[in-house]
Amino acid sequence: MTSTYYDTDAPYITQEPYELYDSDNSDNNMTTIISLQDDLDESTQLLRNNIKKVTDRDQLINSIQDKTDDLLDHSQIFKKKSNRLQRRSCIQAYFCELILLFILITIIIILIVVLSNK
Repeated sequence: MTSTYYDTDAPYITQEPYELYDSDNSDNNMTTIISLQDDLDESTQLLRNNIKKVTDRDQLINSIQDKTDDLLDHSQIFKKKSNRLQRRSCIQAYFCELILLFILITIIIILIVVLSNK
């Protein structure tokens, strides 16, 4: 005779605990229990491995995120420095052109003064 009851903690119907242990099939029940324990141990080990893998992946993702943040910071610094260097090189090029223009104007003035005095 199999009777069922409703477990208040579980939303499903279960058998009475004492009915799992039938005196006629004690060896069969022991084998079943050992098999279930082995399955449970295997599942537990699998879950532990999965949790370890998730933890390792989390650490890897955090490491990659830190490296990405560092790369972003360095790229912004590089951009600022390259813009500053570009401005300096433009100013230096204009300064050189300005000096050449000043020298050319000075030579023209000297030539005008020398040729007008003759």
